[in-house]
Amino acid sequence: RCLENNALLSEVGSCHQILTHALTQSVEIPDDLRERIRRLPTSPDARPSKLRFQRLASNGNTLRIDNPTAPPISDDQAKSSTKTENIAKPSMRQSSPEPRGAGIELDEGLGHQVPEYLIGSDYHWLKNGLMAAALLSALLLVGAVAIGPLDQLKKMLVSNDQAVGADRQANRANTVTRRPKPMRLDPVEESTSESPASDEQQPTMRPSEGLSEVQTSQVDGSKKDSDQPSSDPKRSSELDLATSTVKSPTEPTENSSDARATATGPVPATPPIAEASLVWLPETNESSQAVVFRSTTNAESREVERLLSGEKVAVTGSMIIPPFQRTEIQIEPGIRSVIAGETEIRPATSDTSAKCSLQFGRMIAFPTPQAKRLEIDTRDLIVSIEFLGSDSCFAIDLSANWQPASTEDLVARKISVAPRLQLISVQGSSSLRIVDRDKGSELFHGPIDIGNTVTVDGTKLVGPAELTELPAWLRSNADRTIDQIASKDFAKNLASANGLEILEVLRSLANHQRSETAVLAVRTLGMLGEYDKLFGENGVFNRKNMSNHLAGWYSNLPHYLSSKENLSRFIGDLNEAMGSRAETILRLLIPLSADQLAIDGDKLLIETLSAGNLDERLLSFLQLNFITG
Repeated sequence: RCLENNALLSEVGSCHQILTHALTQSVEIPDDLRERIRRLPTSPDARPSKLRFQRLASNGNTLRIDNPTAPPISDDQAKSSTKTENIAKPSMRQSSPEPRGAGIELDEGLGHQVPEYLIGSDYHWLKNGLMAAALLSALLLVGAVAIGPLDQLKKMLVSNDQAVGADRQANRANTVTRRPKPMRLDPVEESTSESPASDEQQPTMRPSEGLSEVQTSQVDGSKKDSDQPSSDPKRSSELDLATSTVKSPTEPTENSSDARATATGPVPATPPIAEASLVWLPETNESSQAVVFRSTTNAESREVERLLSGEKVAVTGSMIIPPFQRTEIQIEPGIRSVIAGETEIRPATSDTSAKCSLQFGRMIAFPTPQAKRLEIDTRDLIVSIEFLGSDSCFAIDLSANWQPASTEDLVARKISVAPRLQLISVQGSSSLRIVDRDKGSELFHGPIDIGNTVTVDGTKLVGPAELTELPAWLRSNADRTIDQIASKDFAKNLASANGLEILEVLRSLANHQRSETAVLAVRTLGMLGEYDKLFGENGVFNRKNMSNHLAGWYSNLPHYLSSKENLSRFIGDLNEAMGSRAETILRLLIPLSADQLAIDGDKLLIETLSAGNLDERLLSFLQLNFITG
């Protein structure tokens, strides 16, 4: 079309590839058109985006002046008027990469008509060189300003080197050369470099000495000892998979950002806080990054504050450790314990000899040279553990289960939970004594070897029995990636919150767009006694795509309701949020007994799963998943 309109070559510069294909490939083109392509009109003044001057004859016809072979214009023709026309820049549509100027013959007097972008510049190398030199000069200038005078730099390097050398010598003097065995949980040992006065105050050891950091991270095979002692080869082999993940307390974790946590060897002991049965130890590897709350309840309201890394804190009130968080505490008279998330513990208030009261949760206890005996008070039981060896380690898991409720109980909102206590001898041997708190009767008393477990389900004693594998919570805070992401997001949002801001932040996180973060916030609020974010239009049970996040937590909800106060508050929040549907929600929330399933319970769950409201369908799915496993 351009050729038929007698367009100049410069006007069709962007079409040079089309012209090239038309000249070189076998295409059916009329001979006269092909000849016209080879004899394109030329003009020195014809350039893109320039003005083109045309002479108009007296009859209005255009007189071409760009053909060098055309005859000269006569004077009569020169007297005609002149018209000026603007030519727009041609659109440059790029296609497959080809050499610049491909298909254009530059040796036939047409070079001045080819667009510059096709020819390129002879000075591009000079331009690039100048730009590189300017950039290098700027970098050198910035570096010189940052470094400053060389004499000051030399002084700074020398002073830093001397400081590092002094620190290395100090650390080398306090370093214990005995290599710990990562396959065993090393006991706390006294440091020979400490004075007797310091020995009387505290065990001179590293903050996390004698404590287990049980994680799923792989242990370097070169650090394993093949000659690990074991009193019973059979039980030792049964627990080989579980205990192989135990990390030595003297080895720093990868994600620890606390410089004190990565130091090797013991540190000077810190004097104990007077009249404190529970002391938070924030300087250890796990505590340095944990989110820990202290909650106190008075007649008017509940106050919550976050414990920050720093000095040891005497715990008053309740110590709340959210899910997927680990921290370390010291229980009088000196037992060290790792709290494995989703736990509430407080100083003992009863008249027993116990020093701490475990409301619910999980902990791993270790002896110290000054303390070999631990007494724990629960709502129904008193547990006494005597560690028979310095390498002993005991795990405690206190939970609760729903009690089956009849229709009459649901109508009257009479629901209850039954406690479940599991005690595991993770390492070494210990002596265990369990006493019913109300009756004063002794449920169990005897030695427990490594790999044995004793369980008290309600009032029923099971064990001691051999355990083939340690529970997953002993190895890791969070097994699933979504839980790890939620834990990091949870800690990030609570980094600068304190006091009343904590509850406000948790309530806002309960409506978080990310489902796993919202569930984690609701779980933490449940530990603090708030349950209104569970139900209602904006509750987690009424959100889509929540089954994967709630399936693992469905059976943990009764843990928070062990006390009568929390159970009463739970019923109040449910009635306020659900109204007439509260009975239906309770029926789906509390697992049905075998007798109820045999009558019509299974039919109720299936029908609700297919035709109920969103929260009812979710609860039906969670209960079916819990029943069938």
